[in-house]
Amino acid sequence: MEIKVLKKPAGINKNLVKWAVKASVLLFIFYMGFAIVNQFVKINDKKEHLSSISAELDLQKTKNDELKRVYNATDAENEEYFVKKARELNMAKPNERIFVNR
Repeated sequence: MEIKVLKKPAGINKNLVKWAVKASVLLFIFYMGFAIVNQFVKINDKKEHLSSISAELDLQKTKNDELKRVYNATDAENEEYFVKKARELNMAKPNERIFVNR
């Protein structure tokens, strides 16, 4: 009976393969962590944008309610509104004196 010595085939070292797999898994974990943090930043930006738009919406609803009130009011009730708007546009009644303090 003869004993034959088997040689290892020339190839990639097993340790090198293990290190490559570990490195690729580690890089994937870092990439996913970066992606998650990036998504949280985008979510916070969108929340801030949503809150500013909600504030604008509330302001517009208030303006719309005022205009609905004026539209549904009588002429006598609207006179006060028209006088207020005229004052905002620096208008005056005929023969009215306006005094400005500077």
